[in-house]
Parts: sequence; C-alpha cells; structure tokens
Amino acid sequence: MGLAAIVAISGVRVARQPPGYVGVVRNGGPFDDRAIRQVLMPGQRITWIGLFSQAPHEYPSVRALRSLPVGDDARSPLSLPTRDGVQVALQATAFFRFVGEADVELLQRFDLTVGTRQFSGRYAWDGDEGFTNMALALIRPVLENNLRREVGAVPCASLVASCSLIRRTRYAANPNATIAMIQRRINGSVEEDLAETLGAPFFRGFRLRIVRVSLPGAVQSAVDQTQAKYAAVNGARAELRSARYQAKRNNLLGDSYNRSPSLARIDAIKAAPKGATVVVGSGADPQLLVGGK
Repeated sequence: MGLAAIVAISGVRVARQPPGYVGVVRNGGPFDDRAIRQVLMPGQRITWIGLFSQAPHEYPSVRALRSLPVGDDARSPLSLPTRDGVQVALQATAFFRFVGEADVELLQRFDLTVGTRQFSGRYAWDGDEGFTNMALALIRPVLENNLRREVGAVPCASLVASCSLIRRTRYAANPNATIAMIQRRINGSVEEDLAETLGAPFFRGFRLRIVRVSLPGAVQSAVDQTQAKYAAVNGARAELRSARYQAKRNNLLGDSYNRSPSLARIDAIKAAPKGATVVVGSGADPQLLVGGK
C-alpha cells in the first residue's frame, strides 16, 4: 500500500490496452503541454506512459465493426420524398469502421480535432456511448443527405409496389432491385462525402442495409382502401361468374328432368330428409309425396 501511494504521488503512469480499442495518450504533467505522447495498440500489455500522463483516449479498432441506425425512432422516422413527390418512411442500418490503428497519423488528427468536442455531454473517446453520440452527430446527417438524394431519384412504385395504386407510373422497377441499387450507391459515395465534410477519411468500409420502406399513415390508409375496393370488385366478379354457372346448371338440369320424369323423381327421393316418409303415386304421371316421421 505504501508503494502504491508513492507511485500515485510520484505521477508514474502505466496502462494496458483492451482488445478492440486503440488508445491515444496525452501529456498531463504540470509543466507539460497537452500534446499526444504515444498510441497504444489494441491488446497491448502494460506499458509505461510517462509521468502524470492522461488516461488513454480509447477509440474503436479498425477491426471492430460499428453500426449506426437510421430512421429507427418510431415517433419521428426518416421521411424522404420520391421523384413523384410521395413521402416514404425509411429504416436502415449503416455498418462502418473507424480508422483506428490502421493510420496512426489520422488517428492523432482525429483526437486533436473531433476528439476535443463533446457530443451530448460526452467525448468521442468516452466509452461506446460517447462514440455513438459522435457518429449520430457527424455521420448520420451525411448519410441521410445521400439517402435523400438517391430516394428522390426514383418513383415511389419502385420502392413500394402498392404505390402504383395511388400514383400511376409508366415504368416501375422491382422494389428489391431498386433498394439494392440505392445501397450500392450509398456505399460508394458516403465515405467520400464524409471525408470531404470532416476534412479527412476517418471512417471507411460503409455498408448500408435498408431494413424497411413504408408509406406514411395517411397514404397507407388510402392504399388499404383502394385494395379493399379492388377486393370487393373481384369478389363481385366471382359471384357473377358463379351465378352464371349456377344458371347454366339449372337450365341443363331442368332440360334433363323434362326429358326424363323418372330421373326427376329419383333425384327428389334422394333429396328427401333423412327419416322422411316418401309416397309415390301410380298412374301415367305418378305424384311424389314427402312427409315427416
């Protein structure tokens, strides 16, 4: 305990870096500047980091895959206009990687610029929550802008097939093919746009996955009503077709009975309720009486 107290008072600092995170150490002594002293690699064993140095600023390793939800808030989903002016609600998830230890100079530049800002009260190196807050503040606006551009270039029916019921279009691509095309374009453009916005390629390997594209409540209600009307029309057509077949059947059956009265009596006997009393008269034109028990 005495040795530990001496080490604490003397300002001796050592650190061990956990796997999956890279650490940026800054000077912290009373007579030091706050420049970056060294960078600790993921999983690095106990390392001397100087006297009175600050605790490492931990950022995700380049090997760690991060995700960013888009339009996941049910109360305020991401609403985007299509080429024909229909608003669609979109849910997606973007997967990406931070530069981490892949480029130490870029990592240090990030720590000296973005790493000095707070996002919702936390720094980007302040745990996973701090890094997520930073991604929501810096990455998501660029991603949503790219999505707005891509969705605005296609008609609604190419994203949601039922859109063709409320707005006619000459040609509408398969929604699955359209979503795959938008994902490819976003994957190829968002990294460059983000690097241009932030001044350096701090993030890489973007892979967008669109989970759901839906219509606003009022529009979806109109679609449901239209589909119900189509169903009613189709039901009426089916009933009309059935009535026509029934009429033809009755006509054919009537002709058969006229040609063969015996067949009519046989069918009448067959149709009698179970346990009923059947009385067949005599003569040239015998009568058929059906009574109860």
